[in-house]
Amino acid sequence: EYRSIPEETAAKAEMESLGYRSLDERLAERFHTTVDVLKELNPGGQPAGASDDDGPNSQATPTPDVERPDGEEPSYFQVGQQIRVPNIGGDRIEKGKIGDRNWQRTLASLGVGSDQPEVNRIVVSKAGKTLKAYQGDKLVALFTVSSGSSEFPLPLGEWDILGEAYNPPYSYDPKVLSGGKEDGKEYMLPPGPNSPVGVIWIDLSKDHYGIHGTPEPETIGRAQSSGCVRLTNWDAARLAGMVSQSTQVIFEA
Repeated sequence: EYRSIPEETAAKAEMESLGYRSLDERLAERFHTTVDVLKELNPGGQPAGASDDDGPNSQATPTPDVERPDGEEPSYFQVGQQIRVPNIGGDRIEKGKIGDRNWQRTLASLGVGSDQPEVNRIVVSKAGKTLKAYQGDKLVALFTVSSGSSEFPLPLGEWDILGEAYNPPYSYDPKVLSGGKEDGKEYMLPPGPNSPVGVIWIDLSKDHYGIHGTPEPETIGRAQSSGCVRLTNWDAARLAGMVSQSTQVIFEA
C-alpha cells in the first residue's frame, strides 16, 4: 500500500509509517537508482531499445487513470510490467542469518544481502563526500555521503559506535535541529524508508549524532546535512551489516 506523505511534521506523526509513496519509488530504491533514471530506461513505459513485438508486456504503458485508494500517488509503472533496470541489487539473504524479520524484509526490498564484509575502521571525508570502510589496511567499500554543513559541521575526530536501530522511529526536536536556537513542539515520527533517517540509525558516541539513511537518495553527495552522516537507504543498510561496536569511526575534513 502506497501513501502520499504530507509536508507538515505534525501530520507525519499521525501516520502509521513513512513508507513508499508509489510503486515507482519502491522500484527505484530496489534497484539503487532514482525514478527519473528508471523512466529514462523505459521511455513511454517501454524498455529502451525494445520493439513493439518483443512480448506482450514489453509495450506496457504508464499506469492508466484508475480509482486508487485514498492518498495513493499515481505511478508511471504498474504491476506485471516488464521494465529495464540497472543490473544491481541482486544480493541474497541467507536463511536464518537475519534475526529481525522486519529488517530482513527491509533488506530484501532494497536488494541488500546478509553477507557483508566485517570492517574494523570507517573513515568519513567531508571534502571528498565519501565513507571508506576498511578491513585492516584493505579498502572493502566506498560510499558517497552527505555530512555536515557550515552551521552544523561534521564533528571531526574519532568516535565509537554504540549500536544500531533498524527501521527506527525519529524524534523530531526543533531545539536539537536548530542547535538550541529554536523551541517548538516535539514529535515522534513513525519508521519507514521516508523517515528523516531512512531505514537505519547507527548511533555514535557523540550525542545526537549518527550515520543513517535518507528519504531523498538523489541528494546524497550534494545537499548538506545537520551534522550527521547520510547515505542512501541501500548503502546505509549495507554499511550496517559491516560495522559493529568494535569498528573505529574517523571523521576527517
